[in-house]
Amino acid sequence: MELSADRHEHDADHLERIRRRDEAALGQLYDRFGGPVYSMLLRMTGDQGAAEELLQDVFLTVWRSASTWDPRRGSVQAWIVAIARHRAIDYLRTTKNSSLPLMHDIVSPEAGPDEAAVKASVASAVRESLDDLPKIHRDVLDAIYFAGLTHHETAQVLGIPVGTVKSRLRLALQRLARSLRLRGVVR
Repeated sequence: MELSADRHEHDADHLERIRRRDEAALGQLYDRFGGPVYSMLLRMTGDQGAAEELLQDVFLTVWRSASTWDPRRGSVQAWIVAIARHRAIDYLRTTKNSSLPLMHDIVSPEAGPDEAAVKASVASAVRESLDDLPKIHRDVLDAIYFAGLTHHETAQVLGIPVGTVKSRLRLALQRLARSLRLRGVVR
């Protein structure tokens, strides 16, 4: 059984080989991360064709931008997941949802300006509270609540044990609740 540190070092070696244009190394990274990343992209887009195209784009970016990975900022796996997540968000912004209003922009006919202002204030406080969370907690929340991954899939994508996913999720939700209480959004 390969330990997490060994896997991270092995992934970094693959990326170094990709920097030297070793196609086999790219294939090995694809074999290791392609499945979980595809699952994440499919859940985010809801479109098999788009998920396949985005997956190809993610690994093309890995090929072209291997030299931009910084080990001090996270693992190779986290870097690949971040690329995929950004590609999916860009896709959703420019295609499917471009003609649909965001949920916080929809106001019921009965809602007055006071209610709309309160909703906008709450949405702003939630966004700020999410932004204040440490990255390790935001990553877990993003994967589970926004990408729709299971705990097990999140563990695979982030390269951490399932127990760690559950602990980080619990801590993230506690911190989020505390922040929202301090902002006066919840009691």
